[in-house]
Formats: sequence, structure tokens, C-alpha cells
Amino acid sequence: MRGQTWVFLNGPNEETNVVQSVSEFSPSSVIMASFNPDGTVDLRYSNLNGRFLKSTTEAIDSITIDLRRNFIRNSALFTASQQTIPDTAYSCDEELARLAGTGRYSGFFINGQSINPTKDSRTWQWFYQAPECYAARPARAQDKQDKDLCQDHWCTSPIDGEDAEYKEACDESFLECRVVVEEESMRPRPSSRMFWNLHIYPLIVFHPRHPATGRIMKEIVMSEEEVLEKRRQAIENPSNQELKPYLSPVMDDSASVYFSAQFLWPDPGPNGVWSVSMDVRPEADGATGFYHDPPAAYRIQSFMDWTGLQKALLLPFAKDDVDKAFLSDIDTRCPGWMFQDRIIGQQAFTVKTGLEVTLPDVLPPETSDPAWTRTRQERVAVNGGWEVRTIVEEDRTLSDQAALVRNLDFPYGDYFWKGCPDLDDGYFHLTKSQLVRILAHPVPGCNPSTLSKAEALYKRLQTRFTKDGDKEEWNLAERRANEAAFLWRRNQAKDRPADLECPDTPLDKMVQRISGP
Repeated sequence: MRGQTWVFLNGPNEETNVVQSVSEFSPSSVIMASFNPDGTVDLRYSNLNGRFLKSTTEAIDSITIDLRRNFIRNSALFTASQQTIPDTAYSCDEELARLAGTGRYSGFFINGQSINPTKDSRTWQWFYQAPECYAARPARAQDKQDKDLCQDHWCTSPIDGEDAEYKEACDESFLECRVVVEEESMRPRPSSRMFWNLHIYPLIVFHPRHPATGRIMKEIVMSEEEVLEKRRQAIENPSNQELKPYLSPVMDDSASVYFSAQFLWPDPGPNGVWSVSMDVRPEADGATGFYHDPPAAYRIQSFMDWTGLQKALLLPFAKDDVDKAFLSDIDTRCPGWMFQDRIIGQQAFTVKTGLEVTLPDVLPPETSDPAWTRTRQERVAVNGGWEVRTIVEEDRTLSDQAALVRNLDFPYGDYFWKGCPDLDDGYFHLTKSQLVRILAHPVPGCNPSTLSKAEALYKRLQTRFTKDGDKEEWNLAERRANEAAFLWRRNQAKDRPADLECPDTPLDKMVQRISGP
């Protein structure tokens, strides 16, 4: 990796609040690392914890600003080592072949299956859990006197006593004598796969503290070496008032990024050198694996490769190959998407006051508000992809709140959806919970223009409910589509008053956004 620049991301944590728009982009921290030939690394970093970012683009903007500002040159605060994946496999074929060479045993078994032992290692069987292996022969009458021929678990010394479970270990019912291959006698084979273990440590700074007031003097920032030297001078010069703030400095790592991950070297191929997988899958059931969220990291040309940075930030969060192809070519597929997405995010949320809200429907505008601590986000694997879930630690209603509220009357276009952000396409993408509230109402049968498009619209909304837990909502959308088709046919056969005014329902508004009034 020397001479290369890589972008590493950590997935969301309890303080991550990125509103996803054109992708499932939700990092909590980012490191851009350029590995130097002398073994040091130049680092740029971004910490998104505690920020509310209204769109994917706003989050990328924030990261870009941080990376330009937070720069550590020639840092030795990292280690990288190559290690074998501890997926040890076991084979008992060698020991069974040795026992077969003694001529004392007539049957050889691995996990209950009979085998013909061989000294040819190319045909040996390997298991990621120690198999049950033994050599066996029929029992003979001599075994009652010659106990040494029968091994542990199958024949032991006679047990004295009338009440003993067995008066003799080898009696008339004893049919077989076995020698069991213990795990320590098997041939172990460590995994041939290797992984790189990378640790990048946080930037730690120190601030002096005023000796009289205790105020932390954040306008003065020092490294550990600098503060140790100042503290030494302050101890040696107790009468120097200017040095007294350095007697008890305060450590500050709030702007730092903690990063640690295991990752495989790339597969051979034209794109292999530009990405690494940071998910080390186990080779078999019960074997060891390492996992990282997101599961990939990407290489860019240099610190100045801001175009490459955009892809390196988006691609690790692709949920499948289709999403990866879309995000790789998003600038061509969606010209000007960043401008549109940024404007949508800025206009879609407004701060309102005097609200009674239930978390996590809306969030306070200030991240210092205690309400933030009652929600957390987790990124979980779902159906071969990834999904971010918001979890409420304490579900409660807050009164008289100032909160960031999503404007439901704003024409989102493809916001909160997989596609190009567009202010003008008119498709009103609601959240699933908002769609359920609309589906709960009967089909409005007053406006003919709504009824003519309602069936198709309900069918379109039905596609939002495709997961295993969405069956009830899917059926409800199907029922509403059938109701709309019935009402449209019945409406055609009826005369309507010319001056009839219809109320404006949510479904009417959705139809208007698609086709106009």
C-alpha cells in the first residue's frame, strides 16, 4: 500500500444522522490515508458524529470540507500487519494410514463413513471441526485377558463390586475393539488466506486550563509532545504565571477518528487494485470470519482526486451490483444530481417551534438536545444487502419542541428513493408509514380525474411493500386498486352535476403531482 491513497469509512453509530436520498450513504467517520515510502502516513479525516445532514450530497459536502481542513502529515499513528486467518482445518487420514500399516485393524472410519486409508496427502479429507475418527477390528476372546489391545473408551480394567455398572469391561457382548484418533494426533492445516489488520489511531490534542477559573482554553491547541514540554517548564518554574495553565492540561479527542478493520487483498482483475473487501468470510461453518461496515474500501489517485473521492464514498454503501453500477455512473445517468439533491434536502426540512412530537418522527434541530440520545441507528444485513434502521431507546412524546420537520407538501421527486433526484418529476415518494396512512382511507370517489389514474397509482405504491414483513400492506394496496377500478367503472355510468366541487384529498394531490391538475 506504500505510495497509494485509500479512503476508509466506518458505518453508522448511535450519533449518525444522515438523511439518505440517492444512496444508502450513512458513514459516521471517514479517513483518507496516503501511505508514504518511509512507513508513515498522511491522514485526512472527517467525523460526522452529532451532525444532522439533510441529504447524501450535504453529507458529502461536509466530509469534503473536513478532509480539506483536518490534515496530519507524516503520522506514525497507525500500524498494519499481515496475518493468517485462523480457520484451521483438521485431517485424521495420516494417523489412520499409520494404523492401517500395523495390520491390526480391519476398518477405518471418519464421521461414521468407512474409508480406505492412504499415505497420499492429495486425497486426504479436511474438516474445520475435528472429525470423529477411529480404526476398528472385531473383538476376540483373548481381549478379556489382553486388555492392552483395547483402547480407552472401549475397554478398561475390570471394575470390582457387586453393584458396579460393569463387572468387566470386556464381556461376551463386546463385539468390537476400537482405537480413537484424538484431536492432538490429527494433522492441522492453518488457512492459506491472509488478511491485513490496519489500525489508525485518533488525533489527540491538548488545551491548557486556566488555573483560577478552570476555563478550558480551546483557542490554544498543542500536541502531546508540546504540552509535556510546557508542563515540565511549569513545574520547574512555579512562580511563572504564564506557565500555570499548563500544569493541568485537558486532553481533547472530539475531532478524532478511530478506525480499525481487517480486510482481504483484492482479487485479480482490472479493478482489483482499486478496492479491497473488508469482509473476511469464514471458510466453513464454525470457522472464524471478520466483518466491517461498510464492507469495502476504495483507492483514489491522490489527496487531490476529489472526483475519485465521490465514488470512494458512495460505492462502499452499494447494497448490490445494480446499485453499485448506478452509483459508479451516477454523474452520467443523473447530470447535475448533486445540485438537485442539495436543494431538495435544504428545502425539504424546516425548523418549527411549539410542537408536540414523538421520537423519532422528527428530530430537534440542535444536536445538543437530550432528545438526540434517545435514538440510535444500526446498519444490518437484509436479503444480501444492507439496511439502516433507526431504533428508539425511549419512545416518548415531547411537548413544546423546536424540531426539524420534513415538509410533506414539498414535491420531493425521487428523494428518499433509488433514482435521480428531480424537483420536477412530481412523483411524491412518501415513507412507508405515510403510505399506510393514505391506504387506510377509502378510495375517494368524487373526482373523475383521480379515479381514472387511482388504480395505476395504487399498483405503483404496492411496489413499495415487497419485503417479508410487508404482506399485509401489500394486500391493502391490492384491495385499494380493486376498489378504484370498481368505482371508476361505476362512475362512468352515472351522470354528475356540472357544478359539483370535490374535496382535495391526499390521493388527489398525488395524482396532480404526477399528471398536473
